[in-house]
Amino acid sequence: MKKYFLIAVAACLCLAMAAPALAEVKVSGLLSTDIYWFSKSAEYNQGGVAVGTPVTYSDTTVFEINVYRPQNYVQAVYTNKDNAVGGRFRISVGHNETGVNDANTVQEIDCQTSHLWWKFYPGAKVSIGSIPQIIGGAGAYLPHLGSNRSESGDVIVSIGYGNIHTSARNGLMIEWEFNKMVGLDVGLYDPANYNTGASTRGSTIGSSNVALATAPVEIKVPRIDIAVPIKWAGFKFNPKGSWITKKYEQVAVNTETSYDIWAAGIDITYSYGPFSAAFDFVTGKNLADANYSGGVGQAIPYTTSGITKIADADDDHWFLSARYAFTKKLRIKASYGQAKSENEVDPSITTDNVETTRTAYGIGLDWFLAPNLICIPQVMWFDRGDDNLNGTGVKIDNGESAVYGLQFQLLF
Repeated sequence: MKKYFLIAVAACLCLAMAAPALAEVKVSGLLSTDIYWFSKSAEYNQGGVAVGTPVTYSDTTVFEINVYRPQNYVQAVYTNKDNAVGGRFRISVGHNETGVNDANTVQEIDCQTSHLWWKFYPGAKVSIGSIPQIIGGAGAYLPHLGSNRSESGDVIVSIGYGNIHTSARNGLMIEWEFNKMVGLDVGLYDPANYNTGASTRGSTIGSSNVALATAPVEIKVPRIDIAVPIKWAGFKFNPKGSWITKKYEQVAVNTETSYDIWAAGIDITYSYGPFSAAFDFVTGKNLADANYSGGVGQAIPYTTSGITKIADADDDHWFLSARYAFTKKLRIKASYGQAKSENEVDPSITTDNVETTRTAYGIGLDWFLAPNLICIPQVMWFDRGDDNLNGTGVKIDNGESAVYGLQFQLLF
C-alpha cells in the first residue's frame, strides 16, 4: 500500500510542478492529527444495561493520538479551458475505522472519490463516478475527534446522532440550474453497497428470521435521490428525497420478501457577515439498512400466525450547527443533533420492537495559528440513549461518552 500511495503522491506532485503548463490542474490537500481523551461510561463499556440491574463495568478514559484517514488526503482537480469538462480524484492515508483498541497501528490508503463531469448544456452538468449523496446533510462545523477508536456513532460529524453524512457513493448525478435561484439535482446510486439482510436484533427472532437476514438480496434499480436547491437572500434551502426497494431471494414460503427504504427532508443554510448556520432534517424508514451514513432504524422480521413479516423502522434525524467569527484568526462553533428510531410492530407479537433516541452536542474553536494552519480545541458529548423494549417494560441504558482535545489541520 505504501508503494501505491507514493506513486499517487508522486503523480500529484508531477501535476503540481506542471501546473504552469497545465493551468487547468489544481492540486490541494489536508493534513490533520487528533490529540484527545475519550471517556466512556460504565453502561457504554458493558454494551448496555437494563435499568435497575447492577452495573459490573467501570467508567474509563483513554488518551489517544490519531491520524484519521478521511481527514488526511491529497487531491487533483482538472478543468479544460472553457470549463465544460473536468474531473477530480482524492486519495487518503491514515488509520483505519475498525474501532478496535489497537486500530492506530493499522495504516490504510483509500481512494475517497474519483469522478468526471461534463457541462453538456448551459446550466446543466452530469457527474459520473464516486460522487456525493444528494440525501446527505448540509454539513457540520465540528470535525470531531476520536474518529477511529470509538463506536461508529462517535465519529465523523455525529453520524448516528442526527447527521446524515455526505460520504461519496458510486453513481451518476445530473444537476440543472434553471436560474440563479432554483435548480434540480437527480442522482442514481449503485445499490451494491447495501446490507445483505434485515436486522436480527434480539433473541425472539427465531431461526426462520435469521435465514431471512442472510438471504441474497435482489435490487434491480439504482437508489434514486432528488433535491430542489433554492437560493434566497442569505439562505439556501434544499428539499430532498431518496428511495430504494430491497427484495430477498431463496426464502421460505409464507415469508415477506421485500420492503422499501426511503428518506425525505430539507437542508437549510444561512450566512450573514461573520455568522453562519446549517440545519438538516431527515425522516424516513429503515435508513440503517442502506448506505445512508448515519441512519439508525433497522427493519426487523417477526413471525405471527406462521407468517414471517418485516416490520419497518421509522427514522427521524435532525442536526444543527452554527459558527461565528470574532476575527479572521478566531471562530467559535457549536452543534447539536438527535436521532430517533422506532419499529412498527405490535408489541404483543414480539418484544424486539425497539424505540431509541440518541443525542450529541459540542463546542469548539477554529484558531488560525498561521496561514492555512488551524488548531481546533473542542469538546463533544454523546448520549447513546435508552432502548425501550416495547411490550416488556424493560429499558436498556446504552451509556454516554465524551471526546475532548485538539485537532491540528494544515490545508494546502
